[in-house]
Amino acid sequence: MRLDVGLVVGLGSVDRGDDAVEGRRNAFRVTTLDALAAEHGNAGALVEAYAKLLAGWMGKSKFRDGCPIATTLLETVPGSAAIAEAGQQAFASWTDVLSGALIRDGASRRDAERLAHFAISAFEGALIKARVEGRADALLDVGSLLR
Repeated sequence: MRLDVGLVVGLGSVDRGDDAVEGRRNAFRVTTLDALAAEHGNAGALVEAYAKLLAGWMGKSKFRDGCPIATTLLETVPGSAAIAEAGQQAFASWTDVLSGALIRDGASRRDAERLAHFAISAFEGALIKARVEGRADALLDVGSLLR
């Protein structure tokens, strides 16, 4: 299973009432982030390791994969409150993992949540750039700069 490929199916399934599918897909990403958080001693190392993991997955797919949740949300949210809610829940769960690591490192809850939002936004933008450019430089830059 690749990082987010199933999220497209999952978010579409939410619109049809299959919340369990979306939940499993999002759980994969959260499990990946949780595993990295447990493996790395601080939030900076977690973010850098995640960037390297994303870069590896992107390279393996020859930059065809990316974050389908972004495409799905951009194309469907205006017409589907259920998909908007599923997307909000996915982003919130990713934020929880990253902000938790930042809080463990001594950040205030407010700063940790803001930094987590920023990191997620940077990764989402870097995934798009990586696909367009056919290289992982943007992802690796996000990881090293946010470290």
